[in-house]
Amino acid sequence: MQVWADCWGVGVRVTDERLNHVLDHPEMAGQQARIAETLAAPDVVVQSVSDPEARLYHRFYPTSAVGASTCASW
Repeated sequence: MQVWADCWGVGVRVTDERLNHVLDHPEMAGQQARIAETLAAPDVVVQSVSDPEARLYHRFYPTSAVGASTCASW
């Protein structure tokens, strides 16, 4: 298990199982450093609708597999 600090300095526990689950998605392969960066410096943080204990951290990366070219049609 790893613990990464979020933008408020709060430790976020990331189990090996959860990290592997996220990194198994093709668009997330090799993105472990960006996950930590997103927690530390997100563009936006929202409260989870389904879990009052969870926050969702978002950061836009224009050169990622799901970056500007994918989002341009929104």
